[in-house]
Amino acid sequence: MYAHSRGKIKQKFSRQLFDHSTFMAPINMFMTGFSKLPSKQAWFPPETFPELQPLIDNWQVIRDEAVNLQGHIKSSEKNNDAGFNTFFKRGWKRFYLKWYGDAHPSAERLCPVTTQLVSSIPCIKAAMFAELPSGSHLGKHRDPYAGSVRYHLGLSTPN
Repeated sequence: MYAHSRGKIKQKFSRQLFDHSTFMAPINMFMTGFSKLPSKQAWFPPETFPELQPLIDNWQVIRDEAVNLQGHIKSSEKNNDAGFNTFFKRGWKRFYLKWYGDAHPSAERLCPVTTQLVSSIPCIKAAMFAELPSGSHLGKHRDPYAGSVRYHLGLSTPN
């Protein structure tokens, strides 16, 4: 019941029964219960996280590095990335910059400014460039884990 009632996105009961959010509900209940952020809010204005301002200030440099990565931003070779399998099925691609530790060596080589910016902000635990194919859409979804906040910085968008 907790997983079903959390947030604004409501799954059909049959889907909710086997959804990852159901299995994460015991952990998520504590994460949302003790969070400083409102649990029913779907997004937060950028000023909620002033430590991310360097990303906003340098978005054009970040975009340029992302554009230069076109041959390196790829979809998963196997559906073995549980957190992103749904996105991969819709054609999403990604390039990891940092994943709960130091920046990836290929990211440091190919995106030196972006990896330095990401590494200079202590609250960022993971970062990636993600690409959604033209003509696609981002369907309604919820993250499996309520203990993190996602920040999306649009670099090259149709509008």
